[in-house]
Amino acid sequence: MHVPRAKRRGVSLETIAISRLSELAALEYRPVRVRGSYDHSREMYIGPRSLIVSGGDEELGRSGLLSAGRSGVQVVTPFRVAGSDTEILVNRGWVPTKMMAPSTRQQGQIEGEHDIVGVVRRTETRSQFMPANSSTTNNMFLYR
Repeated sequence: MHVPRAKRRGVSLETIAISRLSELAALEYRPVRVRGSYDHSREMYIGPRSLIVSGGDEELGRSGLLSAGRSGVQVVTPFRVAGSDTEILVNRGWVPTKMMAPSTRQQGQIEGEHDIVGVVRRTETRSQFMPANSSTTNNMFLYR
């Protein structure tokens, strides 16, 4: 699989703390540290998604295999940046469908202010054929 040089270079750099969110545009693929807190009451789910297991058939260029019968969702949680009204969406990872309810994963319901480290990605551009996001119906068609 071809990975653009900018991507490879960015994720191999040292993690930096962000002091101003206006810096994010120039930091795509850079690992960054930010302080804030999760808003678990507004958790979102991207699904259905199959579980990807490590391994795969390297000869076919696949980096993973779909695990038969393992359906679930990606949990996305708003993260409020400390000292601001800015929120970022954090993909917290895959959970099986039977564990979608936050009450089934209490260990992941981290409270209070803390630091997180992630890789900066820009928002996708909506194509003319894609519906617009609607915060009133909680339908989001762009996510990255």
